[in-house]
Amino acid sequence: MNWIRSFTKRIRNDQEKQNESLTAEDESAIKELEKRLDYEFRNKSLLLRAITHPSIGEDKRGTDDNQRLEFLGDSILGAILAERLFQLYPDDNEGILTQGKSVLARGDYLARLAKRLGIHKAIRMSKSEIRDKGNERNSTLEDAMEAVVAAVYLDGGMRVTRKTVLNWSGDMEKTLAS
Repeated sequence: MNWIRSFTKRIRNDQEKQNESLTAEDESAIKELEKRLDYEFRNKSLLLRAITHPSIGEDKRGTDDNQRLEFLGDSILGAILAERLFQLYPDDNEGILTQGKSVLARGDYLARLAKRLGIHKAIRMSKSEIRDKGNERNSTLEDAMEAVVAAVYLDGGMRVTRKTVLNWSGDMEKTLAS
């Protein structure tokens, strides 16, 4: 567990070091997204990084993208979903629980969730990606959703992240039944 704390601390330090000054446009986008997420970040640069697509390097050299956060968010999201399904379905076996988690953690569900939360409106990307509507691609939205989960985790901890993610997800039983 110690390496996880060390890894998390290193990510937080990376974020603080690169805590770029936000433009008025960035601040406005972040404020709107925070409202839709129903979560206010203490460290705004975490959210800014979470919504920064790798293509941004084409236009703004040296800008960190959301890929490291996506990596962390994928695991955190998986743990939260697994725990919730474990609680919701106490009599189901591992196979059934795994199928349920697979439905909730796959790209199209996460992309729909990202759109519902308006993440697609805030994604920062290169001009060519914007022109090609890259912010509406399922893969882009899934990545951004996972990165936002990680940003919430790094900013507020696991308890806050669990509550926030479950709030976004709504009625899981209804989602799984459809």
